[in-house]
Amino acid sequence: MNETSRTTDVQRVLAGRALKLAHKTEQRRDASFGVFVVTAVGSWRVGLPHAWLSGLTRRPAITPLPNLPPWMPGVAVVRGHIVSVIDLARLAGESRNATADVLAVVNGAAGDLGLLVDDVLDFRDIETDEVVQGEADPAAGIGLPTLGTTRSLVVLLDVARLFSDERVVVNRSEGAPGVALSQPPRVERS
Repeated sequence: MNETSRTTDVQRVLAGRALKLAHKTEQRRDASFGVFVVTAVGSWRVGLPHAWLSGLTRRPAITPLPNLPPWMPGVAVVRGHIVSVIDLARLAGESRNATADVLAVVNGAAGDLGLLVDDVLDFRDIETDEVVQGEADPAAGIGLPTLGTTRSLVVLLDVARLFSDERVVVNRSEGAPGVALSQPPRVERS
């Protein structure tokens, strides 16, 4: 066997391996539910979809506003923008015993929204086959919009539904979708 044919054989083997690896990557990408930031939220572990996140930061100063529900402590300034802040544990119906230390900022069509979480635990690529959905979902009644729950009990937050949740949306009028509270509400003075 001469040097040229040996090089050709090696190239053919390497090209075959590359095709197999590329095919496995495509299959793996199809089997992925997505990358999630796993956070601690009260007694739950909640996965925030990485695709929706615009940042994670230590809890900033939060300015309370009048007439907000208990799960919305107020607004905060994050990178020069005012964002509404939602305490995910309280939105889920849990009482808050400790201070949430992290603000996860998610971006939607109406602007940014800050989600208070206790801690960031992990970044995980969640596989489709490890997600339980529908009536079998153990977190179905948690009070948060979810995509499902993993077998390891990470509740996957549905951020799109959170942005359209009637508890979060303000200024909804006939024919208009409303917007998530991203600016302080106007206070009428008499």
